[in-house]
Amino acid sequence: MTPTRILAVGAHPDDIELGVGATLARLADAGARIVMVVLTDGDAGGDAAERSAEAVRAAKRLGARVRLCGLPDRRCREADAVDALEPLVAAFEPDVVYTHSPHDRHEDHRTAHAATLVAARGVPCVYGYQSASTLPTFAPVRFEAVTAGLLTRKIEALAEHHSQQVRCDYLDPEVITTTARYWARFGPPGRPLVEPFEVYAQHV
Repeated sequence: MTPTRILAVGAHPDDIELGVGATLARLADAGARIVMVVLTDGDAGGDAAERSAEAVRAAKRLGARVRLCGLPDRRCREADAVDALEPLVAAFEPDVVYTHSPHDRHEDHRTAHAATLVAARGVPCVYGYQSASTLPTFAPVRFEAVTAGLLTRKIEALAEHHSQQVRCDYLDPEVITTTARYWARFGPPGRPLVEPFEVYAQHV
């Protein structure tokens, strides 16, 4: 059964789109309500106001709404992230939550992961996505097949983050496509593109 309420958590603008953008687009097309929660203002990577505007435009590309929490970039505390997430989870009652993997070099990504597990402890399905700074110990066991059209929407959403295009090689459409093709080795037969996820809770 297709989930109806999806909450996706990211530490910075562009994290969610990179990790789960094509899957969110597919779920939105199926009628799911999707909220993307961006914990920090992203000011370590550019102007905070500009990055927030980019996040809003990117979410619209995927058929989602965005909630900007405005916590300090690179100084995000787990307790503050939990305080931001818990009321959102309680009000929205998501069926599925996506968040960062703990296997990540970036401290804000690890904080987002830990805070999400606390805030979403009653959610039946919680999955972790890959980011640009994910470590080789990232161990996905769930592989969501996506179409070329959905991958294009993911790339278009990431393209809304104009401030990051020059400084971030991982936003290159070729890198995104190659990554989806690589993980397809482990996904459903005959599906050439997938997004990979770790599983932290799965009660369906």
